Amino acid sequence: MNVDILIYVIVGAGALAYVCRPLFVERGEVERTSSRESKRRELLEKREQVLEAIREIDFDHQMGKIEGDDYTETRGRYEAQAIELIDQLDKGNGKAGQIEDLVEQEIA
Repeated sequence: MNVDILIYVIVGAGALAYVCRPLFVERGEVERTSSRESKRRELLEKREQVLEAIREIDFDHQMGKIEGDDYTETRGRYEAQAIELIDQLDKGNGKAGQIEDLVEQEIA
């Protein structure tokens, strides 16, 4: 009688593991997708911050608060950061042209 119970428990545990397996596999895929989306969102937020900084420095230059050399140097650094972010987004996305065009539109 104890052997029968042991067999039922083993078969039941195997069946339960087989039925629940897709739930755990999907969860792993969702977590990987979630981390990719999280990284993408973070890069997009940084891109927006850099674009805003470029807009601010352009405005400050127009208002005469920043001289030519400082303006050129600082804007160049921000543009380099924007390009780096675009490259990172392109690697993860495969949409190089669209993102680059959007950044160019924002800068202009």
